[in-house]
Amino acid sequence: MSFKKHGRQYDIVVLGATGYSGQLTAEHITVNLPSNLKWAVAGRSADKLKQLVSRCKDLNPHRVQPAIEICNLNNERVSELAKKTFCLITTVGPYALHGEYAFKACAEAGTHYLDCTPEVPWTLEMIKKYEATAKASGAWMIPQCAMESAPSDVLTWAVAEEVRSKFSSQVGDVVMDLHQLTSVPSGGTLATILNLFSQYPLKSLLQSIEPYALSPEPNNHPLPKRSRRSSLTGVYKVPGLPLLSTSISGKANEAIVFRTWGLLKQEPALQKEFYGPEFTYREFMYAPGFVRGMLMHYFIMIGGYLLLLAPVRALMRQFVFKPGDGPDMEKAKKEVIELRAVGKPASEAAGSKQVLGKLTYHGSMYYLTATFLVEAAASMLEEDDSPRLTGGVYTPACLGERYVNRLRVKAKTQGYVLFGRKKNTMARTIYQSQAIHPDQQPPSSDTDTYTVDIINLNNLLARLEQNIFLSLSAEHRPSQQSDLECVRISANIDYAQTLIKKIERSLPAVKAPAIWHERTTDLTKKRGRYEKIKERFDWVKEDVERRTGREEEDIQDLEEDDDIWEGLAPIEKEAAAADLEPEAPNNLISSQETTTIRQRRPDKTSLPPTASSTAAAIASGTSTSTYQGPKPTAATTAPPIDTKELALATHRTEQESLTTSLLTLASQLKSSSEAFQTSIENEKGILNRAVEGLDRNMSGMEAAGKRMGVLRRMTEGRGWWGRMIMYAWIFGLWIVALAIVYLGPKLRL
Repeated sequence: MSFKKHGRQYDIVVLGATGYSGQLTAEHITVNLPSNLKWAVAGRSADKLKQLVSRCKDLNPHRVQPAIEICNLNNERVSELAKKTFCLITTVGPYALHGEYAFKACAEAGTHYLDCTPEVPWTLEMIKKYEATAKASGAWMIPQCAMESAPSDVLTWAVAEEVRSKFSSQVGDVVMDLHQLTSVPSGGTLATILNLFSQYPLKSLLQSIEPYALSPEPNNHPLPKRSRRSSLTGVYKVPGLPLLSTSISGKANEAIVFRTWGLLKQEPALQKEFYGPEFTYREFMYAPGFVRGMLMHYFIMIGGYLLLLAPVRALMRQFVFKPGDGPDMEKAKKEVIELRAVGKPASEAAGSKQVLGKLTYHGSMYYLTATFLVEAAASMLEEDDSPRLTGGVYTPACLGERYVNRLRVKAKTQGYVLFGRKKNTMARTIYQSQAIHPDQQPPSSDTDTYTVDIINLNNLLARLEQNIFLSLSAEHRPSQQSDLECVRISANIDYAQTLIKKIERSLPAVKAPAIWHERTTDLTKKRGRYEKIKERFDWVKEDVERRTGREEEDIQDLEEDDDIWEGLAPIEKEAAAADLEPEAPNNLISSQETTTIRQRRPDKTSLPPTASSTAAAIASGTSTSTYQGPKPTAATTAPPIDTKELALATHRTEQESLTTSLLTLASQLKSSSEAFQTSIENEKGILNRAVEGLDRNMSGMEAAGKRMGVLRRMTEGRGWWGRMIMYAWIFGLWIVALAIVYLGPKLRL
């Protein structure tokens, strides 16, 4: 990835990095963006920022770590920070209180801007104040680039592109379904929502949720009308989608989607992606049933009006997360977010044709927020010969195909699941993700293989650390003295490297981002342990080679000394034999004496006898025997005994350690089986009581069924009107019960 040349100190700065969303954003940058990225984390607490940088270093120690910028929330400090960076990501909320500093500074400095606000009234206020300034400076300002409202905006753009590709038509009506959302809001999100009702009057709130409140272009095309029944109950049905009800974030997302529609129509470089004049958009939430859908609708409507009351907001602040806190990370790994959208071609090409889009994300919505923010910043940083945007206040979908492709790549390699074309079936075009559906699970074999590999790698690294780092003690020194031990350890190190590469290749198949993040962090730590072991082993190996070289020199010197005495031995025997014979002529004796003088280091090959020694042998009456050279000694044929003993001691230590481990494991298995048996015995009584309770509940259900038979007979065959009568009876019985409980005692008084 090549970055744009901008001449500023940083490529990206994360403002508010110590908050819940800010920390996840910084971690996403650490794990996913290129290691040569110049970036910084900014906030008011230096200690918290240092802790965050330390955590980022643990996640990925091989990249450029972020710088620390201390920044108080005022115009002067934020303006200085904005001038240092090419792109500023701010997660400081509530934005109605603290967001204008960064928005204004970026618009004036020409710095690209991203935030995660859900506050549509604040976004409308910023557009009115600073859109002209951003156009003049060339800054790309993209608010609401997070859970609100990037998924809906980008999925709508993708559905429109598919309609254009498959049917050669502009898009007509698009209906979005927030099909599944199990995430819990953080303290910052809840504080932002509560502050929204405190900061703006009801008139401004109602004005901001108008469909085209943020759009630069008005649209006179009417929205599809809902039936009286749907308007009354809040329950809606669309072909291709399940039963729907009112969405808690629908109005905020609708405002951004319609602004995208207006910008695509207005911007010259984006007009080829224009949705069309007949485009409409509506967003709902999945309803498990008619009654529950109706209750969801009234709960959202009544809850919204209750939040206008200051005492209700004060009471809620006592029971929710504080700003900066959020749900537990372990619980967040099990969360699921899924959006579905149905798009139809414009009226001239309408019929039974439609496009189904799906966005599925396994993990917390705050991981999803970090993904959308960081990948948008990376799209801004990419080198581009013909920029799409010139400056102004835009939406996430305005980043176009490059942004969507980055999200597709993340879906493929790291579990961020977004979009993927599949096939055409009859009149319907299926456009859905390559994701694993929430009802499905990844193949268990992959998980089992990873578990086995990670256990083997962990045990192997622990054993290597014991052999290498503990080898300085007297009882663990064979690795420093035995070539065979070094070969064995070297093979184990190579196998550890193979396991690391195998686990690294398996990471792209992980779909859940939280699991991928956990495995990547664990693998990074194990890779660091492996590098330390490898570095230490190289030092030990060099030490062994030096020691082995010195031992070979000593052995060679001993061989040379043995050669001297071995060479002299036959001559001494010959001299002794000559002394026993009668005297010989002097010339023969003198020639025998000359044979005893030879070189200190004779050749190791067999030496032929000299003429003088042969003559001496003939004169003495003995036969001449050929000289066979020095005999081999024990020092030249066998390796040092100490090395063998130390190697055997090492193997004996390993066997004892394995035996101890097996005995410990056996005792633990025995104790666990005994505990399991005890727990089963204890639970028998509980199960018996549970069976009795179920029997009593069954009897109660049968009695309730008999009593409900009267209401069933009253409403049978009358359709939805009969069901409404039945609900009215139930509601009336509730009122009577409340009157008896609360008003009865007062009437007796």
